[in-house]
Amino acid sequence: MPMKKNISYIFLKRFLSSIILLFVLLSLVFILVRLAPGDPILRYISPELSQDLRQEIIEQFALNRPLIEQYYNFLINLFNGDFGTSFIFRDSVMLVILSHLPITFFLATAAIILQFIFSILITFLIFKRDKKGSTFIETLMLIVYSLPSFVIAIFLVVLFSVWLGVLPTGGLTSSNFSSLSEFGKIFDLAKHLVLPVITISLPGIIVYTKYLTDEVSNTATKNFVLKLRLEGKSPNKIYWKNILRNSIGPLITISGVEFGMLLGGALITEVVFSIPGFGQLSVNAVLNRDYPLVTGTVLFSALFVILSNLFADLIRLIIDKTYYKSFLSNEKN
Repeated sequence: MPMKKNISYIFLKRFLSSIILLFVLLSLVFILVRLAPGDPILRYISPELSQDLRQEIIEQFALNRPLIEQYYNFLINLFNGDFGTSFIFRDSVMLVILSHLPITFFLATAAIILQFIFSILITFLIFKRDKKGSTFIETLMLIVYSLPSFVIAIFLVVLFSVWLGVLPTGGLTSSNFSSLSEFGKIFDLAKHLVLPVITISLPGIIVYTKYLTDEVSNTATKNFVLKLRLEGKSPNKIYWKNILRNSIGPLITISGVEFGMLLGGALITEVVFSIPGFGQLSVNAVLNRDYPLVTGTVLFSALFVILSNLFADLIRLIIDKTYYKSFLSNEKN
């Protein structure tokens, strides 16, 4: 019972602190984006149009009101679920964001799956190989991790699109997409997403591998593992059934945080590959000084990260209650 209360208290504390953080972040973004130099209205009107029309547009977007009044109205509308109307799309910010989220959600999900699979396989290779082989793999991972995302993206485009010519350079579909069969459309879409998914996945694979390698090395020295080895159990069986099973918990926690960051921040990859997802939408909103859309994308990005962190914290607390009890029991035996 005390453990339950402790979990509830910690989770509630994290939740309330996340709400406060979200409020502060939105307030700062709202104020800073409006204090930045430039006039967003100039993008949407022609010099030939009258001042009356310009004033009408300003009033329509409520940009003529004092900043404090705009902020108050923003909070009221936010609590009512109204994120405003996008200057660019002339449509509800919520609908615009939701229309761009699916592709980013797919990229993030595919990236998380790849990160899990490859980090587990690479960790196994490091664990099985000798010290020189492990050092080479770790050095190679460090080099890749130090490269910016756009450098990795450009390298992949040059290799697979320019030199080998097997994958498209960017975009979401080919020009003849509408004339393809259903299977052809799926294959065409998959071809366009291969390079973006690899670009997003690579840094995460390296981070996951580092965490998992450390956990595996630590678990491999535990008493219950040594006991299994003395009993003559197969090394591979010990690794997959006992060592990996007792090492993968922290990786699940990290993946919750990583998924939120991927949903909220796949900016560079989507821009380089011209993917019309949430990341590119965020960049266009800033470049076009679309105040409501900028605030909306920041809100959703923050929500993704905060909710994934809360989810990760919840998993960590559950693991502390159940998983590690089993781990300690195995170690005693």
